[in-house]
Amino acid sequence: MKTVLVTPRIEDVAAYSETRECVDVRWGKLLHEMGFLPMTVSLHSPIDELFQAVEIAGVIFTGGNNLCQVEPNRLSEMRDRFEKRLLDAALEQGVAVIGVCRGMQLLASHFGGELVQVEGHVAQRHALVLEKGAWCEPFLNRQTSVNSYHGWGIREMPAPLKTAARSAEGYVEAAYDPSRPVWGMMWHPEREDPFRLSEMELLSYVLNKDYLFQNSIV
Repeated sequence: MKTVLVTPRIEDVAAYSETRECVDVRWGKLLHEMGFLPMTVSLHSPIDELFQAVEIAGVIFTGGNNLCQVEPNRLSEMRDRFEKRLLDAALEQGVAVIGVCRGMQLLASHFGGELVQVEGHVAQRHALVLEKGAWCEPFLNRQTSVNSYHGWGIREMPAPLKTAARSAEGYVEAAYDPSRPVWGMMWHPEREDPFRLSEMELLSYVLNKDYLFQNSIV
């Protein structure tokens, strides 16, 4: 069974004087149903040793905690620092990278993109406007709507990332790297009940590196 690393959000819990790493339990359930072994990765994990000790199929950068560039605070700084190092290592090792919500914002920021405030995208559902010719089109055109839980969005994806789908207002909702197994999405597949088969197939497609890193499925 292939291992997939899942990054946690960071929360201060005043009642216990603790700073906690938290992952939605639905991530573990979703990945298990997809046939992967989920592993939450601590912010204090030694990244180099981790990649040597475990055969990693991919890394999922999850939601929660705004990036420090839009909301500077101690927790965002802690998470940004670790996730940037983990992203660099994943790209260098050639393992699959999936960014979800904040994770996709991290991808955009990593390659020089800018974030903008958006309205009407928290606790909402909306349709996708697909870009023609992307390899993911057969999966995304099965989506009647996607969930939305973010206050920051992306107008244009920086190279080498390409836009796969937008919201009706023109904000980027999904993106990919045509030459590497890198995928970003602004909605949360783990929050669907039941999980959507099309989203499970799409994520498996990236994690298994089943596509040839071109703009269409062959």
